[in-house]
Amino acid sequence: MIGFEIFVFGLLGVVLFRKRNVLGLVFGLLAGYVLYGFALPYQIMTHDYYYLMLIPIIAIYLSPIARLVLESSAQSLIARIAMALILLFAVSAQLWNVRADLDRRDYHAEIKGWEQLGELLPESGEFIALTHSYGFRLKYYSWIDAQVWPYQIDLRVMQLSGADTFDFSNEFNARTVSSDYFLITHFAEFDQQPELKQILRNQYHVLDEGDGYLLFDLTQEIQ
Repeated sequence: MIGFEIFVFGLLGVVLFRKRNVLGLVFGLLAGYVLYGFALPYQIMTHDYYYLMLIPIIAIYLSPIARLVLESSAQSLIARIAMALILLFAVSAQLWNVRADLDRRDYHAEIKGWEQLGELLPESGEFIALTHSYGFRLKYYSWIDAQVWPYQIDLRVMQLSGADTFDFSNEFNARTVSSDYFLITHFAEFDQQPELKQILRNQYHVLDEGDGYLLFDLTQEIQ
C-alpha cells in the first residue's frame, strides 16, 4: 500500500518528534492500528483496503523529515527550486503510472455486460446470487438488489472464527426461503463450491443461461 521504504522512513521520523504530547499521539495511532489488526487478522491479510488508515499515520510520521528538508533548503533558492522539481517529477511519474494502468484496463465492455444482464433477467421476483463484488456491480449497473451467497473466503472466516462446519443443505434452505431465482455470475466461486453446484444442478431447472451468467428457477424443482 505504501511501500516498505516509505514505512521505514516513517518509523525514522518518529525519532525526530520533539514534543512529548505529540509522541503520545504518534504511538497511540500505531498501537490503535496494531489492535485493529488483531481484531481483523484474516481480513487485513487478504484485503488491502483494511489498512488504508495506515496512509495518514505514515504521513504524520514523515512530517519531521519533511520539516528538516524544508528547513535545510530555506536558505537557498536553488535548493528550493531543485526540491520543487524533484517533487514535481515524483508526482508526475506516479500520475503517469496510474494513467497507464487505467489505459491498459478497459472496463466499458464489463459495464455494458452488467446493463444487458439487467435487461435479460426477470423483472419480478426475488434473487439470491453468487456474484462479483458482493452484489454491488449487479445492484449498481443492473438494478437488481440480490441477497448474496457467501464466497469461499467467507466460509473460511466462519471456520476460523470457530463456527461449526458450513452445512450447505441447511444454509441453502434457510437463505433461499424467500427467493425465486438463484443467479450465478462468479463461476470461479461456483466451481470452488461443489456442494452448492450439486444442489442447484440436481434439484432446480436452469431458467436461462448466457454469456457470463446462469439463472436457476427456485420455484420449479426437478421431479
